[in-house]
Formats: sequence, structure tokens, C-alpha cells
Amino acid sequence: SNGFNTADFWIWNCLSAPSEIKQEAEILGLNVLKAEKQGKDVYMKVDWDRGSKRQREDDQQEPVCKRQKGASAIAQHQDVAFTERLTQLSSATKPDLERYMADVKKKCEKEASNGFNTADFWIWNCLSAPSEIKQEAEILGLNVLKAEKQGKDVYMKVDWDRGSKRQREDDQQEPVCKRQKGASAIAQHQDVAFTERLTQLSSATKPDLERYMADVKKKCEKEASNGFNTA
Repeated sequence: SNGFNTADFWIWNCLSAPSEIKQEAEILGLNVLKAEKQGKDVYMKVDWDRGSKRQREDDQQEPVCKRQKGASAIAQHQDVAFTERLTQLSSATKPDLERYMADVKKKCEKEASNGFNTADFWIWNCLSAPSEIKQEAEILGLNVLKAEKQGKDVYMKVDWDRGSKRQREDDQQEPVCKRQKGASAIAQHQDVAFTERLTQLSSATKPDLERYMADVKKKCEKEASNGFNTA
């Protein structure tokens, strides 16, 4: 439902062997990439595009009796339908660039309100490529230091002092038509205003040494009350 065709997860407190879980998952039509026991738990990694295809091929070649006792042709048909439903869910979900960029703005504003001009964060379950996110962030006036995909998520590191300055220079040198389809001069102005607002937020927040030292005292007193002389 998040638009992916892979899943990795834990089965907690699992008394079955990984081989049993793997066999049942493959009957469902899943392609099992990994199934391993770690302590009391089983870690699984699966996909269902290749798995669904492979299972349908197996159904044509192998008798129903290969499934554990009590299984039926009707149950097998339902299992294949399970992966087909997963594929439909995956393909129906499209990248939501507007939501991803709303997250970027929110996280940058939070760091700016804390007095910083940098932010690093994750965009969870991101269907867009890092290059697309990077392009949109630069349109906002942000300087993108890092944008990389790790699994299903995108890790971002940005700042907005240099980014805002660079964007204003680009606005003077490059025509508005260089921005992606649908953009306008008004939108570009709003984007530059976003980084200017971040800069204002950052500069308005000053170091609060009194609060920092209150935290130091509190943490030291806590450790001392536990009988320690280190914190």
C-alpha cells in the first residue's frame, strides 16, 4: 500500500524453523530473499513480483500434493491471488512529491527555529528518486549536501545559507523556463522566500547558555544521586 514490491520484517517469538516460514511464504507466491533465525525471532525479506511469477510457473509444473497436508487446489489459487493483490496495491500507489517536500520544509523549519542553518533527516517510504528530491529542494533554495537512497527511504542533508544565496544568483542568470513544467515566476519567488524565512528563524535564535548549564547540573545531580561520580 506504500507502493513497494519488497518487504523486510521480523516475526517475533517464532517457534517455527525459518525453513517452515520460507516454505509457507513461497506457497503464498512470495519470493523469499532471506529467512533466518536470530535468537527467538525470524528475520524475513521478500518480494512479490518475481515471487508471484515464479509461483504461477511452479503451479503449472508441480502437483498440489507438494503443499503440506490439508492444502487444496482452491487454497493454492487463493494464495496466488494474494500476490496478485499485492502487485495491484504496489502499482496503484504513485510517488507523492508534494508530501515529500512538505516533510522537507517542516524539518528545515524545525531546525531553523532551533537556531541552526543545517538539517539532516529521512524521508520515509519514498517512491521518488533522490535526484528528484534534490532538484525540488534546490528549487526551494536549499543547498543539498547529500541525497541518497537507503532501502525504501531517502536520507537528506541540506543547509540554507549558501543555498539561498546560490538560488538568488541562479534566478538572475537563468530563465524561469529552466524550472520543471508547471512552475511559475511567482512560485520561484515563494521558494526563495522560504530560505529567507529559514535564515531569519536561524538568526533570531541565540545561544541559551543558562539553559545548557541547567541541563548539565540536572544530569550531574542525577548521576550523583545514583552513587556515581561521573556523568
